[in-house]
Amino acid sequence: MIDFSPMNPTIPADVYELGGLGLRGVAEPAERPGGKDDGVARPRLVTVPTGKSHDHGLQPGKPGRSVPGGGHNERMTMPEIAAKAVPEDAYLLDVRELDEWRAGHAPEAVHIPLGDLQERVGELPADQPLYVVCRVGGRSAHAAMWLNHIGREAVNVDGGMQSWAAAGRPMVSETGEPPFVA
Repeated sequence: MIDFSPMNPTIPADVYELGGLGLRGVAEPAERPGGKDDGVARPRLVTVPTGKSHDHGLQPGKPGRSVPGGGHNERMTMPEIAAKAVPEDAYLLDVRELDEWRAGHAPEAVHIPLGDLQERVGELPADQPLYVVCRVGGRSAHAAMWLNHIGREAVNVDGGMQSWAAAGRPMVSETGEPPFVA
């Protein structure tokens, strides 16, 4: 089970609405042609319940409005991929805060803090998948769900920058010091 709580109070209201407070999701393997592992890395889908018991009656896209009838059976799916499987030429969106970014990030990543994402979404390409990363995967999961909700193709990087670093993927810092995941 993927546990996205505790929630970050700096997440914009629409992102909370999509994931709900105290959100939990269940990972499901991605479908492979013929049901066999062909060695090709693919995102897996994460199914996320959005029922009233978790979202306190908030409805996706409707700030502060109650879900009629409770909405316990509503679910969302979000693609997720292991850090080691992110394509080399991927558009990587880092949604961490500035101090985290400065300490260490992927060399080609684009930095838009989660709190700025709604205002800056127009800066993101609409014609290619967005691979979204944060420190451990919670904030990026919320960002990926919201981006998918508004019609973008977004994939969460499972385990975030901690998994990125553990997989030996390249990192740089903005401080002149060796990069690290803050």
